[in-house]
Amino acid sequence: MAKSPKRGSRGPAPKPISKEQRDKVRLWAAGGIAEEQIAYLLKISRNTLRKRYPRELDQGNAIERARNLERLQAAADKGNVAAIKHLDAKLQAAAAQRAWTADEPEATPAAPAAQSTGKGKQSKKEAVVAAAEQALQPTGDWGNDLMPEGVLAFPVAAARKK
Repeated sequence: MAKSPKRGSRGPAPKPISKEQRDKVRLWAAGGIAEEQIAYLLKISRNTLRKRYPRELDQGNAIERARNLERLQAAADKGNVAAIKHLDAKLQAAAAQRAWTADEPEATPAAPAAQSTGKGKQSKKEAVVAAAEQALQPTGDWGNDLMPEGVLAFPVAAARKK
């Protein structure tokens, strides 16, 4: 007679995951196949897929790109000229991307801080108008070159009266 499972456990014990299956899931995830479709191909539920293959799903693209770079490096080491050129182009593009993101200021400007006037805190509308005025101030080498012809300032006084 077969032993019954422990109380509280459900279903059969999970099958061991092979390296080939992990590689398949990583490749499918990197290729953009949806999790529901990957689960269908493996004949498991989406929850089981997330539980058993979290790393492959989350980092599949990065892992596959790294493996491809390693293969490219191996081919370049063997003297493959096309691989050397392709690897050089990839490395230069990556260096340019790093330099671009290092020089780039923060994409989202900070919210305008409420400045205190004589009576109390600045209202939201006044803070927005002050931020707009500050944004239109000429800065850097360009100065007023980017302003439309004939426009020297933002009509803030009219906005304040309303």
